[in-house]
Amino acid sequence: MSGALAFVALLIVGLVIVSPGTDSRAQHRLAVSQATLAQTRDEVDALDATLLSVADFGSEWTVVNEGGLVPSRLRFSDPCASLPGLKPVATIGREISLSRNLQENGDEFGHAAMRVRLYKNADEATEQYEARANPAFTSCIAGWDTDVTNCSCGREAVTAARVERVEPPAGTLAIVYLDSVDYVSDGQPETFYFLSAYFLHGRTVGIVEFNQNGQAIDRSRIDELVALAGQRLGVHAPS
Repeated sequence: MSGALAFVALLIVGLVIVSPGTDSRAQHRLAVSQATLAQTRDEVDALDATLLSVADFGSEWTVVNEGGLVPSRLRFSDPCASLPGLKPVATIGREISLSRNLQENGDEFGHAAMRVRLYKNADEATEQYEARANPAFTSCIAGWDTDVTNCSCGREAVTAARVERVEPPAGTLAIVYLDSVDYVSDGQPETFYFLSAYFLHGRTVGIVEFNQNGQAIDRSRIDELVALAGQRLGVHAPS
């Protein structure tokens, strides 16, 4: 570029920078960006406040994962059920996962997780929540729980999962499923037990998962966890 053209280019850039209209638009965009960032931070903090913690489970539990959900986990992409209500994509997601009596080799005697997803509006969240009540959705739960059972070493002859929807504790809006999967380990019959509970509050859909091996989950413990998660969402989840 010649010296004259370079001078003109710099002059144009200078005029754009100092142009009052352009400066006003830039300030507006900056203000909008800052407001959006602040809102997102507030929403993340609110979602984090809904999550269950070690204090809610006991000292034998250890946090193994917590933080935000990656974009691919903000949408339902599992082919297990093609329900229209599963199509909305969340804007933000947060989670925590815990292991009971975690061993150095990675073995655990129980596992719990809670995830929350925030949608653009309450209608989308409601669609997601209500899809979990569709009988077709139980095939997803059965598949996931069977996969968990299959993934553990030494387990074989895994039978089909038995999924049952049960009533939530009084005063709690939730869709609650219990599941059990039989298998054989070292020649001995065993059973893996699962809890899956889904919650709705405003634009937020939450899920609590709990599983343990060899002993059915105590129903009073189920009601305690479901009621506590429902209360946290009711107090802290963005509306």
